[in-house]
Amino acid sequence: MTIRSAFTVLTAKGPALLAALMFVVGASHIAAAQSLGGTALVHAEDGHVLSLAVTFDSTAANVTTANSFWLYGGSAEFNASLVRGFGVTAGFMGLHTGNSGGGVPINLVVETLGPSYSLRSRIGRHPVTFLAHGLLGEANGFSGVYPKSTGPDSSAHGFAAKVGGGLDLQVSHHLSVRLVEANWLRTQLPNSTTNIQNDLELGAGIVFHTARH
Repeated sequence: MTIRSAFTVLTAKGPALLAALMFVVGASHIAAAQSLGGTALVHAEDGHVLSLAVTFDSTAANVTTANSFWLYGGSAEFNASLVRGFGVTAGFMGLHTGNSGGGVPINLVVETLGPSYSLRSRIGRHPVTFLAHGLLGEANGFSGVYPKSTGPDSSAHGFAAKVGGGLDLQVSHHLSVRLVEANWLRTQLPNSTTNIQNDLELGAGIVFHTARH
């Protein structure tokens, strides 16, 4: 399998692969906690918890089905956990590449909003939080080349959807480390073919939150 064909499989089946990965990681984590004799505290997060996650992101992207590349940038996500772990997440992400093919740059800003769920667990004295979300919003491309029916344009905007989650390791009452975040990102921007982009986003960073115990 070539790198391009592997990328095609990943992006085409992104939501299913991410869901399977999160299930396997969560199950193995709980099993490990029980086998080590630690306290596997598996429940939805109680109370109202507000958090702000700041992450560095790298994204395997494709403008057309025959072209793939990496975008780099960062994101901020604000989450309000409301009832038994269910809450709302608002996200803002900026990505850039200087060459998406043929020397054409891409600058992308994505704003999303939607439901989320957090599940807290613990191995010994190390609390962790599993995260999942499904977000909708808008993608805005600028300082690039976006082919439209009226001709190429330097900017465009369209629908965006993000499905995925992550894993946080709590280091204090108000601070956690986001060990990993993985999302399937779908955008609909002009690209002269399908006008659809399926991207695999990976990130890590830090999370500021109200007190957790």
